[in-house]
Amino acid sequence: MNEKHKILIVDDSELNREILLSILEDEYDCYEAEDGEQAIAMISDSNMNYQLVLLDLVMPKVDGYGVLEYMNKNKLLDEIPVIIITSDTSEESIVKAYSLGTFDLFTKPYVANVIKRRAQNVIRMFDQKQRDSLTGGYNRKAFLKYANSIIKNPNNKDENYVLVFFDITHLKAINEFFGIEAGDEILKIFYDELLGSSLNPLLISRLEADHFICLVNEKDFDAEKVSDRMEQTLDISGRKIRMLARFGVYYVVDKEYPVQFMIDKAKLAKESIVDVSVKPYAVYDDSIGYDYINQASILNEFQNSLDEREFQVYLQPVIEAATDKLVSAEALIRWVHPEKGMIPPGKFIPVLEKHGYITRLDKFVLEEIRRQLDSRKNKGMPVLPISINLSWMDFYDENMKAEIIEMLKKGGDTNIRLEITETSYAAMVQDGKKFLDSIKELGIKILLDDFGSGYSSFGIMEKYDFDILKIDMSFVKKIEHNYKNRVIIKKIIELCHEIGIKTVAEGAETKEQVDFLKECGCDYIQGYFYSKPLSTREFVEFARYYGKNNMISREDT
Repeated sequence: MNEKHKILIVDDSELNREILLSILEDEYDCYEAEDGEQAIAMISDSNMNYQLVLLDLVMPKVDGYGVLEYMNKNKLLDEIPVIIITSDTSEESIVKAYSLGTFDLFTKPYVANVIKRRAQNVIRMFDQKQRDSLTGGYNRKAFLKYANSIIKNPNNKDENYVLVFFDITHLKAINEFFGIEAGDEILKIFYDELLGSSLNPLLISRLEADHFICLVNEKDFDAEKVSDRMEQTLDISGRKIRMLARFGVYYVVDKEYPVQFMIDKAKLAKESIVDVSVKPYAVYDDSIGYDYINQASILNEFQNSLDEREFQVYLQPVIEAATDKLVSAEALIRWVHPEKGMIPPGKFIPVLEKHGYITRLDKFVLEEIRRQLDSRKNKGMPVLPISINLSWMDFYDENMKAEIIEMLKKGGDTNIRLEITETSYAAMVQDGKKFLDSIKELGIKILLDDFGSGYSSFGIMEKYDFDILKIDMSFVKKIEHNYKNRVIIKKIIELCHEIGIKTVAEGAETKEQVDFLKECGCDYIQGYFYSKPLSTREFVEFARYYGKNNMISREDT
């Protein structure tokens, strides 16, 4: 980080070069070229990254004008400023030099203080173009340039490097709650933290927004040490603000790769982090690369697969515990790919949520269930209530919310139910409760899904009047082996009944689990003990076979 700036002195006079060296070498790393041809070769060396070229105009082989023309043609003058040094002060020469892109010009004989000051001013001005105005660190373009120079420099062939990609989480929320000034202050503090950290970074850049990249010597990199500093409580203008960050790591295995490629790998590692509170970093490996390719494939094929109806709605029966009757079903989406076969929801739903496609899929499911229910009603057949899962992203999409209300109004019945998770409820914008109230006014039941997973709390039941609470399968699976779990399930059911909420237990697989849930007074049970999720045709056959309340007509297929 503290390397001297590099200046290339181009002059065919050895004496002139020596004079300039004596003036500048204490403050700068100075290099020499004795003619324009040699200068072009040295400027073309991507490992050097000169900050200034002092260029004589009159030289053999290739003169100063030829060097300027080369730099102009190859767009190098935007990155490397040129100051002309000449004894030719004719108007024609000066105008030509400036027209070819020289930044400044001074004449011989040399005045030491003038040369120092002009070199300093030009380098400072061009250096500012490479800096992030907020942190003072390098911007993306400069980082790519200098990182490439360091990594690919033949003199560094025995050095091993690491790219570390940092992301400050929830900075947008901090900006909204505490103000942009507080967010900017956190960015500056974070940059300074990296600068003075055990990483001893060779280069740092704020790539964009809250994303930072560091180039580090592998011998200085200790992921655990770095992770210890990724959660801090900062005092910003007298307010305590929690800062949480995560980072992805890419060990440079092939120095010939483009630096942007290396940054992308470190970023992919960062994006693979599952729970930042458990482990705030990840190291890139081939499996992460494979997941990225798989995600890209899902996104590329999604819309066409939706149009081709490769996505199919499956139904999982819900049984009334007290009577063992089939009383409803949950709609679950399945992707039946013509080449890859059945793609599990866990493979594509998180990808669609992450990239903003999930609302299209939720709309498809809602339309498909609406179509099936309308078809049965038009044929005079009985119907079962069917619940549909909504993603948290649906509540940020005003068009989606309007379409949901419209479809439910159009149906005119209460056989569609909507399931939302606690995460979805917590993510709602301010009018989220108003949206749910509009649905309930239509007589539609609202189910709280996956209760007991993650960080669920009873507080959410105080915030909204859910009709049915679904106890997560992670609780149900432990019934036979965990006494505390049994007590918790029993108390959840009792509390729900006291405040007028019915309960569904998900994931029941054994007779022991079902018997315990019935003893506790659980209202409904769903799980493989009764049935796996079924295609529409299979569901008809199941209902026909199960047949407790003869809800499904034999004519339906």
